[in-house]
Amino acid sequence: MTDIVPIPIVVVSGFLGSGKTTLLLRMLKHAKAEGLRASVLMNEVGSADVDGVMISSETASAMLARVTEGCLCCTKKSELSGCLMQLAEAQPDLILIELTGIANPEEIVEAMSEPELQDKVMLHRIVTVLDAEHAIDYNSIFATDRELVHTLRRQIEVADVVLANKADLISSKTAAKLDKMVRDRNGVCSLVLTVRCDVKPSLVLEGVTVRSNASGIGTHYAPPVRVNAKPAGVVRSSSPAPAYSMSGTGVSSSAGSPPKSAFAKLPVIQTQRQSYSRVKTVTIYPGTACPVSRRTFEAFFSGRGNACLRAKGFMPFGPGGALMLFQMAGKRIEWQPTDYTGEPYFVMIGIDLDHARINNEWEKLTRH
Repeated sequence: MTDIVPIPIVVVSGFLGSGKTTLLLRMLKHAKAEGLRASVLMNEVGSADVDGVMISSETASAMLARVTEGCLCCTKKSELSGCLMQLAEAQPDLILIELTGIANPEEIVEAMSEPELQDKVMLHRIVTVLDAEHAIDYNSIFATDRELVHTLRRQIEVADVVLANKADLISSKTAAKLDKMVRDRNGVCSLVLTVRCDVKPSLVLEGVTVRSNASGIGTHYAPPVRVNAKPAGVVRSSSPAPAYSMSGTGVSSSAGSPPKSAFAKLPVIQTQRQSYSRVKTVTIYPGTACPVSRRTFEAFFSGRGNACLRAKGFMPFGPGGALMLFQMAGKRIEWQPTDYTGEPYFVMIGIDLDHARINNEWEKLTRH
């Protein structure tokens, strides 16, 4: 007898600028090399989808769905089921979900237990990407914002895999502190130090295979493990994640049995917690003939503190005015070549951003 095999889902979580899209790109390239058709659901808290532009070329063989202007775990939660149903209709081998940096993955997984989805999709992994350079400081930086601190903690606590990314920017002492922080919150996850999310694909995608045919019918179907702890009704694939431990700035495989699902140890939560609502976005379209220099543009973001936690976009500062991908996380700015050929724009993400004030500052800057 044959059974319909649910489509495995990997949820990618992590705070703003940690490297989620970098990981997603790596997983998509690996999937393509292995002949896997991967569909992607991208979620952006703002109206402009920079990350979706970056990955669109990697999803040509399947589908890319975008949800903007809100979080799938709260304000856009009602759209999750419809998006997953739409992606599942294409019968991909895998669905990757990249959440916003302020989303609680716990809420997403709970939404996946809706009756119309249970036979169509299953949770394969939750992967949380940390900015190793700043993750330890977040508790003190956002000490007065309990809702945000709660969300950042849950991103770690519910993860099957935690990637401490940007490990080349930290000392061995900081790495040890980071290891303790993560282990205090989640003692069963796989924990790996990475640079640009360069990790063995099997850590995330082990057990994901090409589906038998377009209808998803397989002849060797193993029922997935059902987790009885919160969130109820979640279906996980039966392939365990390999365990890793951190040692200095290296990665070593740990002996013994692989860790149990992180959800197995979580207490039942009676009240719903949603993602952080004070994070705002501002999108600016400077025009094709940008009236400021690259140096002046970069200076526009300095000294803003938490008012600008993240910025990204496409600006004409390449050779001959070619567009380049601009990314700022923390105080670090990177520029990369891009195939994007549309209108220049950039997005600022921060706490209680004042849209009118920032627009006035930009207009004043461009008049000089």
